Amino acid sequence: MWLRALLVSVLLSTLFSASHASDAADVEWSISTPATEVAPKTFASVALRIRNSSDRAASAHFDVSASKPLQSVSPVSVDVQLQPREEKTLLHTIYVPPGAAGGTAPLVAVHEQDGQTRDVHIAVKSAPAFKARIVDGDTRFVRSGEKASYKIRIENVGNAPLTFALSSSTSPENSHTRCTPERVALEAGKTIETSIEVQPSANVAAYTPFVTIAEVAPAEMGDASAKESLYFHTEVFPPQTPPDRVALYEVLHASIQTAIGSASDSGGSGVFNESLTVEGLLAENTRLQFLQSFTHFGDKDGEFSSALSSLPETSRRNFFHLGLLNPHWEAEVGEVTATTARLLSSRETGDGVRAALRPLKRPEDLQVEIFTERNTLTLTDKDVFGASASGNPATGQLEFWRFGTLSKRRDFGPQGEDWDSAAFETGWKLPVQIPLRAEFSGAAGQSEGRSAGAAWLAGLHYNRTAAGETDASPLKAGIEYANGDRDFPGAENGREDRRAYASYRFSSRTNFVEAYGNYNDSTYSVVPEFEQTLADVLDVTPDFLRTSQSRLLN
Repeated sequence: MWLRALLVSVLLSTLFSASHASDAADVEWSISTPATEVAPKTFASVALRIRNSSDRAASAHFDVSASKPLQSVSPVSVDVQLQPREEKTLLHTIYVPPGAAGGTAPLVAVHEQDGQTRDVHIAVKSAPAFKARIVDGDTRFVRSGEKASYKIRIENVGNAPLTFALSSSTSPENSHTRCTPERVALEAGKTIETSIEVQPSANVAAYTPFVTIAEVAPAEMGDASAKESLYFHTEVFPPQTPPDRVALYEVLHASIQTAIGSASDSGGSGVFNESLTVEGLLAENTRLQFLQSFTHFGDKDGEFSSALSSLPETSRRNFFHLGLLNPHWEAEVGEVTATTARLLSSRETGDGVRAALRPLKRPEDLQVEIFTERNTLTLTDKDVFGASASGNPATGQLEFWRFGTLSKRRDFGPQGEDWDSAAFETGWKLPVQIPLRAEFSGAAGQSEGRSAGAAWLAGLHYNRTAAGETDASPLKAGIEYANGDRDFPGAENGREDRRAYASYRFSSRTNFVEAYGNYNDSTYSVVPEFEQTLADVLDVTPDFLRTSQSRLLN
């Protein structure tokens, strides 16, 4: 039985193969393409002509394959049924993508079921094109004899290699201009940057504006209209004269101001104010700032609230500030303001002393600061003191760092009366192609009679510019996350903050137009305790001494 089934199977297979071969033998076919050259981003057709030369029906199977970068749009496998003596013509559509190199002729092959293969070449037309633009085209301001440098970016956006000749000229002609390099070969899809240097002559005696024209001409595109002309503006000032040392010093000047007014709406309470201000340069790099102000109250001085904070007295308020400011050091006494690490406090202002030292040749590399003060503008007169060290390196991935301490005595709030804390913060420019900057801060502290706590902050910023950098990108975005323990004595006391922002600048010429959006989500865990503390002291605190925060919570 099984032998009979095997013989039948072999016989049927033989008959089917013979019939299939007979059908294929009776089919004649050829391929052609009507297009001589096809431009990128267009379609070409391959014509498949099939003829049945026999007196019986026939069938055939064809497979089409296109060499890269050509892409088949029609099905790549085709089955054809032909009646006796019938002829058919099938069109197979091919897409030529933008990146197809000009001057090449990729192959399209058609395979028939009996093993025959025929092919045809599709010639890709050369479509040379380029873009030239100015990278940093802002006006340069130079002295006579100095150089001004500009950059040009050239991009080959066509499908054929191009060779560019660069030339430049400047008007007025009493200057020297040069392109580097003067000849550039660029493959399809590639980009290159070149430099234009403009050096006015050293004998320019008056202010003169110069206009430089740079021409980018591709040799393969002989038409004069294919040239790109770019314009640069340079404003030249005459040579700098030797400095007049007398003019380097700002004149030390003083002013006295007096005023008389009323301290209450009901009248009858007079106020007399006098102030003395002295400002100017004591030395070439050292500036003096001095301000002394007295406010004398009348009979109803309790109804008058003054913002003067320093050295309060019974019958008058006295404001005093003396500062000596130098690029390498600062010294202040009286009302001073100190900037601490971000997680500890935004700033601290009060009556005291502040000193800062910048010992290195480049002052930004290192600053050491100490301060001590008494804050008299809050609910209680608290003593504040701290120290910090910080720096902004000029090179490397690390952009800034700071380590600081902050301590308060007789404070009032959820962090307790006496507490000490320390924090560090760093900012980094990430070593990736896109402009990403990251920052991280950490802090810890402990209050007297309470457990210690910690806080941290992490942020990632896209296109955030640092001091001295050119703000060239219109898009900026960033995210931040900060978290502080309930027992952390600092700005992040019992808070969890989630922040995100994004902005896009549409224009900054004539009018500044920008779209901006941000997201802030903060969770507080210390407000109930803070309210309870306020309730204990509000009955003995005069209303005019309450802060805006205490009024809000009450």
